[in-house]
Amino acid sequence: MTDNASAEQPSAAIETNPLLSDEEIEFSAMFEASQGNNVTRQDAESGELVTGTVVGISHDSVFVDIGAKAEGVLERIELGDSPIAIGDTIEAMVISTRGEVRLTKSLGGASSKDSQILREAVANSIPVQGTIKSRNKGGFEVDIGGHRGFLPVSHVALESVPEDALDTFIGQSHRFKVLEYDPLVRKLVVSRTTLLREEREEQAAALWSELLVGQQRMGKVRSLQTYGAFIDVGGVDGLLHVKEMSWTRIEHPSELLTVGQDIEVTVIDVDRERKRIGLSMKSAQSDPWTKVGTDIRVGDVREGTVSRLESFGAFVELIPAVEGLVHTSEMTYKKRIRHPSDIVRAGDSVSVTVLDIDPVRRRISLSMKQVEGNPWAAAESSFPPGTRVSGKIERIAPFGVFIQIAPGVTALLPGSETEFSGVSDLTQHFRPGTIIEANVLAVDAERRRISLSTREEAGTSRSRKGAPKLQHTTASTAGGSGLGTFADLLKDVKLKQ
Repeated sequence: MTDNASAEQPSAAIETNPLLSDEEIEFSAMFEASQGNNVTRQDAESGELVTGTVVGISHDSVFVDIGAKAEGVLERIELGDSPIAIGDTIEAMVISTRGEVRLTKSLGGASSKDSQILREAVANSIPVQGTIKSRNKGGFEVDIGGHRGFLPVSHVALESVPEDALDTFIGQSHRFKVLEYDPLVRKLVVSRTTLLREEREEQAAALWSELLVGQQRMGKVRSLQTYGAFIDVGGVDGLLHVKEMSWTRIEHPSELLTVGQDIEVTVIDVDRERKRIGLSMKSAQSDPWTKVGTDIRVGDVREGTVSRLESFGAFVELIPAVEGLVHTSEMTYKKRIRHPSDIVRAGDSVSVTVLDIDPVRRRISLSMKQVEGNPWAAAESSFPPGTRVSGKIERIAPFGVFIQIAPGVTALLPGSETEFSGVSDLTQHFRPGTIIEANVLAVDAERRRISLSTREEAGTSRSRKGAPKLQHTTASTAGGSGLGTFADLLKDVKLKQ
């Protein structure tokens, strides 16, 4: 007879013992089968949750087939008043594999051997079930199967819990790890976070084995930083950078997310060596830039909203999540500006012309001044030489006075063309904001230059007579025709001195 066969049959001594009842003979045979060859289930570990079938019931114990030669033994008292019959399925936890496989429905339950179970829980690092009853100094009082335990406040959750939210844990039932147990002094200390960390580590190991770029996953917002948010995607935190949250520009993650919020994310990067995961929310949304080039084209005049200002210009949102830049040089012909706030504010509606589109770099160049029109286009017809003009002094330079004679049109009154010719400091005679009259000497609309004069002989009869002298000097200095630059005029003044 094989070992298996002998293990399955009761010994002859048991069968013929007249002092044993049939039920006692059956259970003695079970026990002998589990103990006869000193067999211990090697594929069951302490703390493991198993499912088995009831194969025997005695006054104190329930025998459960968990798929090995040795049945698991569960104390009958743990089932309370619940009916039990052979063939029923039971889910239980392995608390010991020494000698026999001992099972429990719930550590900390109504077993008469709770103290022993708690010792097993400490020795084998097995979780116990308990209920948080009340708060006390530094933590909570927890009931573990009639035993009074202490749960430190730092061990109630992985995340820091605000003081005013601690009472929400009262009345909740959880699984705990026993940190300390001494029945002599009635000391029982438990932790929930230790168990949660172990569970996260198990989840993380499983997650890393199946994680792939392109996967859609549900996650929970764990924390918010200025640069993004950390999302728990199943035991591992991934980084959702602020640029990956939305196609629309946002300044801080708190504009879209809150801690504890459940969100759907796409895995866009997996670095197993460095244990880093990159996530995105916007990749699941349609890219608004697909409309650029079809709905938005170079030369279009569009209405937009100023979204933000920088020292170099203003960003204007043309369609949701698509912005273009109006450089300060493209804001207006009418005046010099030092900062975009001189012209616009965030939230303003403006009309712009599309100058250029760079789809690769996702950049659009815009102009506001082209919409308002170039005031220099009609300068030669509006201000022919000899025209008497009136304007406001904008600023004063060592070589002359700049005067606005029309919106967007500024002319130069050289110092040599004033009655104060030869004076080194023109600020003694001219002040910004003052209205002054002068005669037009020459116009160069292409280079946006108009020269004025306030000298008495610079009337209509001198309009072309005096101009050649200025024109000749600046042309020779600049090496070309026309009025030359303001720097050329400055050099001319210095030569005369």
